[in-house]
Amino acid sequence: KNSGQIQAEINTLRPVGVTTSQFTILFVLARMGRLPVGDLQRDRHVTVNSATLISILPGDDCRHCLIALTKAGECKLSMALPLWQA
Repeated sequence: KNSGQIQAEINTLRPVGVTTSQFTILFVLARMGRLPVGDLQRDRHVTVNSATLISILPGDDCRHCLIALTKAGECKLSMALPLWQA
């Protein structure tokens, strides 16, 4: 992608108040459900920095945490998705 395309993507999501990285996290979690934090970071090359949009849940043992969408995250995604698809 060139810089113009990247800037267009950023501008597309600006009215909703999410970054392209946050949108990626929300979209993946909506499709996949709960995921281990490490898997999402490794597979998507993003960091989890959206505490109000995701929740961190205990995993099967104390070494693994899972992340899931919060209601606020679901709401942001439902507002952002039509803009992204336009």
